[in-house]
Amino acid sequence: MKRFVLTLLLIGVICCISACKKEPAQLGPTSFEVPELVHVYGGHPFTLPIVTEPASADISGLEFTHPEETNFEVKIEDNQAILTYVPLAENDATEGLKVRSETLRIGNEALGYKDVVVHVSSAPFSVIFLVPFNAAEISDGAVLNVDGQQQEDGSYSFSIIAAVNRSDIEGNGPDLTEEEFSCTVDAPADKLISNDGTIAGSLHALALNYTKGVAGEMKIAYKFTDSYTVADLEFANEYRLSLSIVSEMEYVDLGLSVKWATCNLGASKPTENGGYYQWAGTKDVSDTKIYLDWNNCPYHTGDDGSSGWTKYNSKSSVGTVDNKTVLEAMDDPASVALGGKWRMPTDEEWQELRNPDNCSWIWTTIDGVKGRKVQSKKSGYTDNWIFLPAAGYRGFDGFYDVGSHGIHWSSCIGADITSNACYMGFDLNGTYRGFRSRFFGLPVRPVSE
Repeated sequence: MKRFVLTLLLIGVICCISACKKEPAQLGPTSFEVPELVHVYGGHPFTLPIVTEPASADISGLEFTHPEETNFEVKIEDNQAILTYVPLAENDATEGLKVRSETLRIGNEALGYKDVVVHVSSAPFSVIFLVPFNAAEISDGAVLNVDGQQQEDGSYSFSIIAAVNRSDIEGNGPDLTEEEFSCTVDAPADKLISNDGTIAGSLHALALNYTKGVAGEMKIAYKFTDSYTVADLEFANEYRLSLSIVSEMEYVDLGLSVKWATCNLGASKPTENGGYYQWAGTKDVSDTKIYLDWNNCPYHTGDDGSSGWTKYNSKSSVGTVDNKTVLEAMDDPASVALGGKWRMPTDEEWQELRNPDNCSWIWTTIDGVKGRKVQSKKSGYTDNWIFLPAAGYRGFDGFYDVGSHGIHWSSCIGADITSNACYMGFDLNGTYRGFRSRFFGLPVRPVSE
């Protein structure tokens, strides 16, 4: 009998423990708040923000009602209301790009009811870009590689038309003004020559004049302000869309493994020296007010090259070891400035160019600039050549060897000394391969595969 009683007591304890482990029932909200206005697009689900007290309250007890002439499908998932507006058949003919305004009532008898003005259109606001012989919808943050038309003054021009894909409350296309629709262009001072924009109806035509090969993208930002009245309430929304344009560098095919750019990075023609870049640095350091030494060398800390390396190093005695010996795209000024397949040449590609069986290197002067004319010897390419100006190099607070030496970085560091990087050089007497401290600023001649 005692054993039977103990068994019953044990079963009771187990049942009690099991009951205690059950999750408490989730209660409905004691109060809730909804936004005054939301934007939805026909057929596109939209999460309606509902703030409840307590925050984790079950909202499945809330009612969602709407006028008979509209149709809102509401789905509750994880205490979120997923709202989808579906146009009724009788309204299909009038939808188009027209904007509709409806009222959605939310709540229940215990909590009361609140109205949300729902601003409905058939598609999100977008800007369609029309380029010569093409039409494409460009997403926000897109990068366009542009090959513009060369002008008589040596600059390049490119035009782009932005069309606003949006209608007003009556279904009419907007006639934009500068207050409603604007466009700004951000570009390096040495790249953008002129920026002319014209607004006509819902279109904005932008014409750019720029120089090729200058580091830095041209960033274009469009802004459209949409103002309207719904249910006697005034609303204004601002839409932004941005994109970048990278001008294509011209190249010469010498019949080798890569194509060589016609001019140095940062130059607009072959006889210009272009920019000067520290190895693994992507900013032009031509300005002599910038003092170049170990203290501002990329990926380096300290006063000399014997320690403090934080990247591109294989020796623990001089810094952090990553065993990287070749520039990554993020640290390659040609890749950063030009995008696509453009990059700094490898040591092997410079040696291929220097090979006397492939090219002749002629010391000459073009338009008053001394340098080497590199002409292909490959069958079918013998009329093709590039010019490398004797641009010298930048160091400390000045320029050196301008007019007597040409020195261009390659993409690898020194095999034995971390602080050095490889370069290809030339002078009146010939060509040579060498190494220079990574803090010096040297020209870069881009290549493309």
